[in-house]
Amino acid sequence: MPGGTHAPTPRGIDNAKLQQSAGKSLGDLGGAANVSFARIGDTLGLYRFLHVRGPMTCGELAQQAKVQERYLLGWLSCQTASQYLAYNPESGQFSLSPERAMVLSVEDRAAPFI
Repeated sequence: MPGGTHAPTPRGIDNAKLQQSAGKSLGDLGGAANVSFARIGDTLGLYRFLHVRGPMTCGELAQQAKVQERYLLGWLSCQTASQYLAYNPESGQFSLSPERAMVLSVEDRAAPFI
């Protein structure tokens, strides 16, 4: 607001319910954004490379998938922040858990997930 003032909190607002509502909205927005990132990972075979070849650095995965490393780093960062991938700071490698692989990269899985 102009001048650094804040609107007063409306009376009768249950702060716990407000936090729950905000959390739900943010979760829904994050989920919607992750659909696009999951499609990118599936279409480019990024999940499959990580599943089949194991943990890799951004550079290694970029070389395998034949994609630009600088764009891939953004994708890897988002996927790690969303806990779709794991990152090992000591090795600089990203990995896909067997459970995530079952959902995101195993083609003969029992049910389609994306």
